[in-house]
Amino acid sequence: MDFHFCRARFNIVFGIFSLYQESSALTDDLGIDMAVPKRKVSNSRRNMRRAHNSLQIPSLSEDPETGELHRRHHVTESGFYRGRRVLPEKPVLEEEV
Repeated sequence: MDFHFCRARFNIVFGIFSLYQESSALTDDLGIDMAVPKRKVSNSRRNMRRAHNSLQIPSLSEDPETGELHRRHHVTESGFYRGRRVLPEKPVLEEEV
């Protein structure tokens, strides 16, 4: 456990308020120092960090058995995966008119 956390907990329990806790403007409710960046992150560095966050179009594959397009490593709508049927066929429901 961090020394400052123990000290803050002790001070809160026993009602002691030290100069250390009151002097720092960047503390939370328990008197623990918060993380603050040393300098501003430049626009270039911020944008380089975000370069991989863009949405990408999912890659599609064609099933060799049915010729159906599907997402890679996913079962097709008709129940085939890598040319083999892995899901039973859906029963055809006749709609009453």
